[in-house]
Formats: sequence, C-alpha cells, structure tokens
Amino acid sequence: MSKFLLSTDIGSDPDDALALLALFNSNANLRAIYTINGDSKGRACIAKNMVRLAKKDIPIAAIAEKDETGRPFYFYEDYYVPGKCIDDDVCEKKVVYKPLRSLGIHEDAVEHAKTTLTEPHTIISIGPLTLISKLLENKSACSNIENVVVMGCNFDDGNLDHNCHHDPYAATQVFASNLPITVVPANICRKYRPQTACLDNLSTPAGNYAKRMAKGFLIAKLAQEVHHPVINGESIESLLTVHLKFKKLDCEMLIDSDFGAAEPDNYLEHYRQLINSAKNHPFKRGFGRIIA
Repeated sequence: MSKFLLSTDIGSDPDDALALLALFNSNANLRAIYTINGDSKGRACIAKNMVRLAKKDIPIAAIAEKDETGRPFYFYEDYYVPGKCIDDDVCEKKVVYKPLRSLGIHEDAVEHAKTTLTEPHTIISIGPLTLISKLLENKSACSNIENVVVMGCNFDDGNLDHNCHHDPYAATQVFASNLPITVVPANICRKYRPQTACLDNLSTPAGNYAKRMAKGFLIAKLAQEVHHPVINGESIESLLTVHLKFKKLDCEMLIDSDFGAAEPDNYLEHYRQLINSAKNHPFKRGFGRIIA
C-alpha cells in the first residue's frame, strides 16, 4: 500500500482542510503532515486538531523558522486554532502558542521528513514547495521520494498561482530537480470548486471543524472585500485581528475553546453584532495590530 506525506499551509483558505478531510475519508496511508508558509505553528495546531477529531494517529510537524523561505501568507488562520493551544498567560498584542512539544507536535518538519523517508513515500504538496526544496539537500531522503504530487502552477495565463507565488525560489528548485513530479494545475482545480451548499453535508467532528473554517473564511472575505468600514478610526480588519481575538469587545466571539471557531450558521449574525458593538466602544488607542 502506497505511503503518503502531506505538505500543507492549512488554515486561511479552507481548501487544505477540506483536502485533508478527503484524505481521511479515503483511508489513504497518510504517514505525516507537515505545515509550512508563515504561521506554521498555528497551521500545525489546526492539523493536529483535525487529526484528533478524526481519531487518527498521524504525526504533525511544523517547519522550523530557519527553514522558512519565500513570502509568508496570513489570513486569520489563528482564529481556527483551539484555545488550548494558545498561551493566554503571555498573549497581549499577538497570539503566542504553547510549546509545540507540549501539544504533541514536532518542531522541525525537515528533520522529521528525513527520518520518515527511510522508505519510499509519495509527497502530496498542497502549499508552497518549501519543505521539498529543503529535502533536496539530502540525497538519501530524495532517493525514497517515489513521486511529488503538486497542486500548483497556472497553465492557462502564465501567472504564478498562490503556492508558487509564496515561495518562488522553492518552486524553481523543485521543478529543476530530478524528482518525479505530477502537477495538478490551479486552472484545473478552479473548474472543480465545490458549491458552498456542499459544506452542509459535512457532519463528522473533523468535518464540522472544516465547515467552521470554510464559513469563517467566507465571512472574513466579506468583511475584507465588501464592507471595509472604519469605526472610531479603526478598520474592521484591525478589529477582527486584535479586539475580537483578545476579547476587547463585549459581544459574542467568533471563536470558542474547543473548535477555534463558532457555529458556522451564526457567523453573519456575530459579524453584525461586532459592527453594532464596535460603533460605541471606547477603543484603547495604540493597541497594535497582529499583522503588519
């Protein structure tokens, strides 16, 4: 039976969470999950929670900061991290995660992958190619990569897709290598986007978690792309990333301690509550934003 390793920037856009859910449901022999691209610790916490909810025994490893390359991407992925992964004692102006080891997460994805690749595996890459580019430095590990299945590239307009864009150096290295590669290009993926209504069919604990992430993403995009309100001199983006995350507003939260996100059907109502509550809230000036 083929053995698989998954390299992912799970979080933000929910596609990677839905892909992981599909792997769970397919009973694929998934031997490890590696998180990359910016907030790899938060992404690892999300993957760990999905594995826990699916009652799987799959190692999780976050890429170490020393191995990060490219252009890190952030879009509220820390909203989907369970509260038990966050160190509330030291959180002030930014999210601080508990030590990964204490959460059962490996701290060095590259080293973990090297030790796992003592036998043949196929690597499925649904994020930037950072991890695989680092593995190119180890001939022994590369000799046990049977295939690299890459979700990335655009073959219709020549523009960089998300995964190549956020680490073009890694993409260049991997595609110039002698590794066997199968590409599923972004222009093909776009033809098979599921309808939002399909989310309602997700009913397992891991499926409900992925559903919350998906519907949370839709509301975040709504806030960012449609409304763009500024209240008392602060943008909704700033409110979402700071005041709501650290409970500075007296309104229902978009997060909870067990799943990292509130019930999806309540998101729009929570967003409206945030707007209404923010209109008259005496914000503390100078309270910095999480993201630059």
